[in-house]
Amino acid sequence: VAIALTFCWKLPEGDSSQSEGLTVTRSDFYDSIDITHSAFQTKVEKAVSYFVNRENFEIPDGVALTRGLKENIYAIVVCCQTNTPLGIVGAPGSSKTLSFTIARNNLRGPKDSSKRFCREFLALDVFFHQCSEATLATDINLTFEKAIRRQEQYESLETTERTRCVVFMDEASLPKESTMALKAIHPFLDEPKVAVVILSNRRFDAAKANRMITVYRSLMPKRDLHFVR
Repeated sequence: VAIALTFCWKLPEGDSSQSEGLTVTRSDFYDSIDITHSAFQTKVEKAVSYFVNRENFEIPDGVALTRGLKENIYAIVVCCQTNTPLGIVGAPGSSKTLSFTIARNNLRGPKDSSKRFCREFLALDVFFHQCSEATLATDINLTFEKAIRRQEQYESLETTERTRCVVFMDEASLPKESTMALKAIHPFLDEPKVAVVILSNRRFDAAKANRMITVYRSLMPKRDLHFVR
């Protein structure tokens, strides 16, 4: 699963690659790796389903547990627990915000998490940053500085209950490129002192993508439609 998270999930599925100007898809990746590791895709999907399911996580009624949603939740939990910066890219309606909300609501620490599985993970203390066209580098810096100070406070406490501060940036594609506001996140991605989850409707440039794990959400594949019937 680590290979899929790091190398495969950043690729689009099927024909969606044409609209992004990309030539390699997830199918291409799976076909190439199957040469040495048979049924790799099936093994990855089984492992993710074993991790993310209704027994382990509280999933709201009416929410279809699609493969895309499970991958998003898996990536968010793993990256937040390991302090690895994460970016999720996809069009509106691709479960980006929903998946983070589910992860956040479940990871409340050993005392407050309703599911036994989630009690094993660090609780998340989220610092929200809603991006807009008017977002400036100083705004982003302020959010990160608040999260880092809170993390330092947690680490100074003598307690067995550990908490991970997370900077959650939504709509990261909105700030104007001319202001170079998003360049402010580079040092926080290079040496992360808190977890970072960034959502965007458009792909990140190489300077940001190379600094974090990226999950790309294409339009829902046909084989996932049976989940929402």
